[in-house]
Amino acid sequence: MEDLRRDEVDAQLVLDVAASLRRWRDRTGKEPATKVLRETVWFFWQHPRLDRPLVASKYPRGALWSEEAASAALSGSSLKDKLVIEHLEPMNRALRWLIDDEPIVQLVIDQLPDRLACAVVTKEQSLGLPDAGSPEERYASAGLDLAAFRSLDDWRGAMERQRVPRPAELAALTVGDTRWDMMGREWTVVDVLDDGLAVQYDEDEPRVFTWHALTTIGAREKPPSAG
Repeated sequence: MEDLRRDEVDAQLVLDVAASLRRWRDRTGKEPATKVLRETVWFFWQHPRLDRPLVASKYPRGALWSEEAASAALSGSSLKDKLVIEHLEPMNRALRWLIDDEPIVQLVIDQLPDRLACAVVTKEQSLGLPDAGSPEERYASAGLDLAAFRSLDDWRGAMERQRVPRPAELAALTVGDTRWDMMGREWTVVDVLDDGLAVQYDEDEPRVFTWHALTTIGAREKPPSAG
């Protein structure tokens, strides 16, 4: 099916569901729950049109990402319950427009993409977003600078430029590995960071060393006394 024809078909489905909710409201005098319209918009309009490729089959790489959301996605760890697709304007505004204004199909095709513009944030960041205000005001209220958001690929490039290279002699170290420094003290890797390691000496609290510092204090595979 050609894209234009698909747009018309999907827009009409969205309008049909909105019209059903409007008729129900007019007949009962009650405001309808909008979940059915929200899911119709998501599954039949927005998700099929998200810029590909998607991260975890859901999050568009080309959308605006917060730095924290990008760091989570680029870490390689599971994203389950960590990220949220947040609309720049609350989705309820678009749903109310569909129900109350009775737009025609072409108007839905023309305006719905802008009304559903989205960003990717962490779950914690999404909880701080209020419903009121412009996109910039909403995100600022949650402590987020929308102007600083970037695509995931832009964040990847920025983070790679900031990352300090790991020295060759430390390249293979992972969590749990044990080494000895120049003074014969034993330490264990407890976390691998972009710019160094968190290590633990005996029962002390973990300490963070940069890659440069680690090459200075030494990372022997055997205690110095072992030769």
